[in-house]
Amino acid sequence: MLLKRPTIVCGAAVAALTMSITPGAAATGGHMWNESPSVSECLDTSFNPGLSAYTAVMWTCGSPTQQWQIAGTMHVTSAPKYTGYYIRNGTQCLDGYSRGASVIAYTCNPNDPNQVWLPVYAKTDGGYTYDEFQNQKTGECLSVAGGSTANGADVITWTCQKTPDQVWGGPAVPNNL
Repeated sequence: MLLKRPTIVCGAAVAALTMSITPGAAATGGHMWNESPSVSECLDTSFNPGLSAYTAVMWTCGSPTQQWQIAGTMHVTSAPKYTGYYIRNGTQCLDGYSRGASVIAYTCNPNDPNQVWLPVYAKTDGGYTYDEFQNQKTGECLSVAGGSTANGADVITWTCQKTPDQVWGGPAVPNNL
Protein backbone atom coordinates (compact mmCIF):
# COMPACT_ATOMS: atom_id res chain seq x y z
CA MET A 1 0.00 0.00 0.00
CA LEU A 2 1.34 3.44 -0.91
CA LEU A 3 1.48 5.78 2.06
CA LYS A 4 1.75 9.54 2.16
CA ARG A 5 4.66 11.41 3.71
CA PRO A 6 3.92 14.29 6.15
CA THR A 7 5.71 17.62 6.28
CA ILE A 8 6.58 19.81 9.27
CA VAL A 9 8.18 23.24 9.42
CA CYS A 10 7.83 26.13 11.85
CA GLY A 11 9.50 29.44 12.79
CA ALA A 12 9.75 32.44 15.00
CA ALA A 13 7.10 35.11 15.31
CA VAL A 14 7.53 38.28 13.31
CA ALA A 15 6.46 41.58 14.83
CA ALA A 16 4.11 44.12 13.27
CA LEU A 17 2.23 41.79 10.92
CA THR A 18 -1.48 41.61 10.36
CA MET A 19 -2.79 38.20 9.38
CA SER A 20 -6.15 36.54 9.09
CA ILE A 21 -6.90 32.83 8.92
CA THR A 22 -10.00 31.56 7.20
CA PRO A 23 -10.81 28.04 8.35
CA GLY A 24 -12.44 27.05 5.06
CA ALA A 25 -13.56 23.47 4.53
CA ALA A 26 -12.72 20.83 7.11
CA ALA A 27 -9.13 19.75 6.61
CA THR A 28 -8.37 16.12 6.10
CA GLY A 29 -5.30 14.66 7.72
CA GLY A 30 -2.92 11.92 6.77
CA HIS A 31 0.63 10.96 5.93
CA MET A 32 2.70 13.10 3.57
CA TRP A 33 5.33 11.52 1.34
CA ASN A 34 7.35 12.74 -1.58
CA GLU A 35 7.67 11.25 -5.02
CA SER A 36 11.18 9.89 -4.40
CA PRO A 37 11.59 6.16 -5.06
CA SER A 38 11.16 5.20 -1.40
CA VAL A 39 7.41 5.44 -0.85
CA SER A 40 7.68 3.96 2.65
CA GLU A 41 9.17 7.16 4.12
CA CYS A 42 6.83 9.79 5.59
CA LEU A 43 7.23 13.27 7.00
CA ASP A 44 7.87 13.16 10.72
CA THR A 45 9.66 15.20 13.39
CA SER A 46 12.72 14.50 15.49
CA PHE A 47 14.31 16.52 18.30
CA ASN A 48 17.50 18.22 17.11
CA PRO A 49 19.64 19.11 20.16
CA GLY A 50 21.82 21.44 18.07
CA LEU A 51 18.80 23.62 17.30
CA SER A 52 16.94 22.88 20.56
CA ALA A 53 13.89 22.27 18.39
CA TYR A 54 11.95 19.57 16.59
CA THR A 55 12.93 19.40 12.94
CA ALA A 56 11.14 17.80 10.01
CA VAL A 57 12.64 14.51 8.90
CA MET A 58 11.65 11.53 6.79
CA TRP A 59 10.92 8.29 8.65
CA THR A 60 9.31 4.90 8.00
CA CYS A 61 5.56 5.44 7.67
CA GLY A 62 3.20 4.30 10.40
CA SER A 63 3.69 6.59 13.40
CA PRO A 64 0.77 8.61 14.81
CA THR A 65 3.11 11.64 14.80
CA GLN A 66 2.96 11.57 11.00
CA GLN A 67 -0.61 12.85 10.66
CA TRP A 68 -0.54 16.22 8.85
CA GLN A 69 -3.17 18.67 7.65
CA ILE A 70 -3.00 21.30 4.95
CA ALA A 71 -5.55 23.76 6.19
CA GLY A 72 -6.68 27.31 6.76
CA THR A 73 -6.16 30.14 4.37
CA MET A 74 -3.56 32.53 5.76
CA HIS A 75 -3.44 36.14 4.61
CA VAL A 76 -0.64 38.33 5.94
CA THR A 77 -2.00 41.74 5.05
CA SER A 78 0.89 43.98 6.06
CA ALA A 79 3.86 44.44 3.72
CA PRO A 80 5.14 42.17 2.42
CA LYS A 81 1.84 40.38 1.80
CA TYR A 82 1.53 36.57 1.78
CA THR A 83 -1.32 34.19 1.01
CA GLY A 84 -1.28 30.42 1.42
CA TYR A 85 -1.92 27.52 3.77
CA TYR A 86 -0.34 26.17 6.90
CA ILE A 87 0.87 22.58 7.15
CA ARG A 88 0.23 21.36 10.66
CA ASN A 89 0.50 18.35 12.91
CA GLY A 90 -1.72 19.08 15.90
CA THR A 91 -0.53 22.46 17.23
CA GLN A 92 2.82 22.34 15.40
CA CYS A 93 3.26 23.98 12.00
CA LEU A 94 5.98 23.67 9.41
CA ASP A 95 8.24 26.68 9.53
CA GLY A 96 10.69 27.51 6.77
CA TYR A 97 13.00 30.33 7.73
CA SER A 98 16.11 30.10 5.54
CA ARG A 99 17.32 28.42 2.32
CA GLY A 100 18.93 25.06 3.05
CA ALA A 101 18.05 25.20 6.74
CA SER A 102 16.13 22.45 8.49
CA VAL A 103 12.40 22.96 8.48
CA ILE A 104 11.25 23.05 12.07
CA ALA A 105 8.00 22.14 13.79
CA TYR A 106 6.96 25.13 15.81
CA THR A 107 3.83 26.24 17.60
CA CYS A 108 1.37 27.46 14.96
CA ASN A 109 1.39 31.25 14.93
CA PRO A 110 -1.05 33.22 12.75
CA ASN A 111 1.44 36.12 12.65
CA ASP A 112 4.35 34.11 11.25
CA PRO A 113 4.88 34.32 7.47
CA ASN A 114 7.50 31.52 7.79
CA GLN A 115 4.52 29.18 8.22
CA VAL A 116 2.69 30.20 5.02
CA TRP A 117 2.97 27.59 2.23
CA LEU A 118 1.52 27.77 -1.27
CA PRO A 119 1.13 24.83 -3.67
CA VAL A 120 2.94 26.05 -6.81
CA TYR A 121 2.91 22.88 -8.90
CA ALA A 122 0.65 19.84 -9.00
CA LYS A 123 0.67 16.58 -10.90
CA THR A 124 -1.25 13.31 -10.82
CA ASP A 125 0.54 9.98 -11.02
CA GLY A 126 -0.75 6.51 -10.21
CA GLY A 127 -4.02 7.87 -8.85
CA TYR A 128 -2.29 10.23 -6.40
CA THR A 129 -2.00 13.99 -6.60
CA TYR A 130 1.37 15.48 -5.72
CA ASP A 131 2.03 19.13 -4.84
CA GLU A 132 5.16 21.23 -4.53
CA PHE A 133 4.92 23.64 -1.56
CA GLN A 134 6.67 27.00 -1.67
CA ASN A 135 7.33 28.91 1.52
CA GLN A 136 5.94 32.38 0.96
CA LYS A 137 8.57 34.09 3.13
CA THR A 138 11.70 32.48 1.66
CA GLY A 139 10.42 31.61 -1.82
CA GLU A 140 12.00 28.16 -1.40
CA CYS A 141 10.23 24.79 -1.63
CA LEU A 142 9.86 21.99 0.89
CA SER A 143 12.56 19.44 0.01
CA VAL A 144 14.33 16.35 1.33
CA ALA A 145 18.04 17.17 1.67
CA GLY A 146 20.03 15.59 -1.12
CA GLY A 147 17.00 13.59 -2.26
CA SER A 148 17.79 11.06 0.49
CA THR A 149 15.41 8.17 1.12
CA ALA A 150 17.02 7.17 4.45
CA ASN A 151 15.33 7.27 7.85
CA GLY A 152 16.18 10.57 9.51
CA ALA A 153 16.79 12.46 6.24
CA ASP A 154 16.51 16.18 6.91
CA VAL A 155 13.62 18.17 5.39
CA ILE A 156 14.78 21.63 4.27
CA THR A 157 13.74 24.48 2.00
CA TRP A 158 15.51 24.71 -1.35
CA THR A 159 15.17 26.27 -4.79
CA CYS A 160 11.93 25.03 -6.38
CA GLN A 161 12.76 22.53 -9.13
CA LYS A 162 9.75 20.16 -9.39
CA THR A 163 12.06 17.23 -8.56
CA PRO A 164 10.77 14.06 -6.83
CA ASP A 165 12.26 15.14 -3.47
CA GLN A 166 10.10 18.31 -3.62
CA VAL A 167 6.79 16.94 -4.91
CA TRP A 168 4.61 15.74 -2.03
CA GLY A 169 1.62 13.43 -1.86
CA GLY A 170 -0.68 13.49 1.11
CA PRO A 171 -3.76 15.23 2.43
CA ALA A 172 -5.80 17.09 -0.15
CA VAL A 173 -4.94 20.73 -0.68
CA PRO A 174 -8.03 22.90 -0.08
CA ASN A 175 -9.18 24.98 -3.02
CA ASN A 176 -10.10 28.15 -1.15
CA LEU A 177 -7.40 30.77 -1.79
